[in-house]
Amino acid sequence: MNNRILLLLIIFSFLGKVSAQESEENKAAYLPCLVGNYFTLEAGAGFSGIKYDLRQEGKTDINFLGFDVKAGLRHYFAPHFGAGIGLRVQSYTGLATMNYVQSQSGALDFYQTPRSYEYRTYYVDYEEKQKAMLLEIPVEFFFQTNISGRWKFNLGLGLQGNLLALNKKYENSGGNISTRAYYNEWNLELSDLERYRLYDTSGFKGDYDYKPTISVIGEAGLLYALNSRLELAFNFHGTYNFTKALDSYSSRYLYDPDCVSEDGSRANYDGFYNGLLNTQAKDTKFLSLGLTVGIRYRFAKQEPQVALDFDDALHKARRIKGIEDEELNLTDSLDADEIVRRRRQQQIDSIDLADKERKRRAIEDEDFYISDNGDTIWKQKPQIKDSVQIVESVDSAKVIVDTAKVVVDNSQIINELKDILSTLNKNSCDFNQQVAANIAQQKNSFDRLAEILKQHPDIELDAIGHTCDIGTVEQNKIVGMRRAEAVKAELTKRGVSSKQIHCITKWFTEPLYPNNSEENRAKNRRYELRQK
Repeated sequence: MNNRILLLLIIFSFLGKVSAQESEENKAAYLPCLVGNYFTLEAGAGFSGIKYDLRQEGKTDINFLGFDVKAGLRHYFAPHFGAGIGLRVQSYTGLATMNYVQSQSGALDFYQTPRSYEYRTYYVDYEEKQKAMLLEIPVEFFFQTNISGRWKFNLGLGLQGNLLALNKKYENSGGNISTRAYYNEWNLELSDLERYRLYDTSGFKGDYDYKPTISVIGEAGLLYALNSRLELAFNFHGTYNFTKALDSYSSRYLYDPDCVSEDGSRANYDGFYNGLLNTQAKDTKFLSLGLTVGIRYRFAKQEPQVALDFDDALHKARRIKGIEDEELNLTDSLDADEIVRRRRQQQIDSIDLADKERKRRAIEDEDFYISDNGDTIWKQKPQIKDSVQIVESVDSAKVIVDTAKVVVDNSQIINELKDILSTLNKNSCDFNQQVAANIAQQKNSFDRLAEILKQHPDIELDAIGHTCDIGTVEQNKIVGMRRAEAVKAELTKRGVSSKQIHCITKWFTEPLYPNNSEENRAKNRRYELRQK
């Protein structure tokens, strides 16, 4: 940190000396926006965090300060518009805190006749911090314009490829993880047994996974011209990551994914842990908002007059009658004679255009005339037709017919549909052999829902099946799909088109309650209907 501050002090000291060498007359001069190539170097800080949602109970925080360093090349193909590419390094930080119980059934102990038990992992005020330092390539389009004197306004917008993670660390910064063995037949929970890998532990750290992403970026700020080549830059910047930064949720467990061997014969405890971002985070994104300061140097070729005597040429051009400041931005050269020549050519072009209009007017019956300054003035504007039609009736009376479309208010149907779906989802239950146990109690709701869907074939629903966490992932995916297909069958047998119902399985990824008791697991074994 001290080295960074020292570097910034050296840069600003150099810029101050360059500015002090200019005369008082030069400091008051107006420096226009010029085409050409620019090199930029900026550094700063701001809020930059790793944003994500946890799949289980917990909270996250992204309010952290991070640094931002970037260099780039820009080409302004017009005085106000340009494009550029750069190289950027940014730091990001995220924090999560969890209180959660995770369990896996089917673990086997080490006795001669192995007995099955439930392997539990307790996250007690478990706090984990994630850090990232990304190497990024921004590509932007820029707009610049003069404000007054030497001040200019700068605006940039584009995309940024977050290609490489120079640093991607996670570290346990509070709380602990406790692993225990629960025997259901005796209602017994064992802890602190090294033979079973049961103990309280903390201090986890390591690397999480990362894949390249794309961000939308923008900047807005001010430029102050020290001379015709060197400018100070003050910019507010922001980035928003709109693609996922990590792979999808893994089916492995947080602390011990292999506590049951593949053949199911004996337990295999290896105490593996791979960080929250790899297993419990979803929709991970990198966000930042901050301020940078730096320099912008123009190294494009300049006319000798501009390079050697910029201000004299500018004042000479300003003294010419009728010359506006905007005309000075048309070219790198501020030669007054060239500006006068261009203005005279514009006057000749306008006279030629007026003559052409007058000749055309002489041979055609046009409703316009030419003003003294050469503008074309229309005598009568074309009529704009309304969105109505005039129809002749039998007795030749004119009748106005409105052709606007009639909008049907379906709000009553939509509200009734929401109420029916809410009732069904609230009373959803476990399925036995693909048939809901309480379908009889919901018959009226299914009947009315079927009537609405048949009357409105444009309405489509998702039938979603949910499970508890008992069994393997593949088994639960199958059970969840069967649960969704049973709901679809209840609707299609009432005459609803199968194209209106889409079956989805969410298995145990969206529990209503923690899967830490049989009562909660029974509530998680359910179906759900959602309007697409």
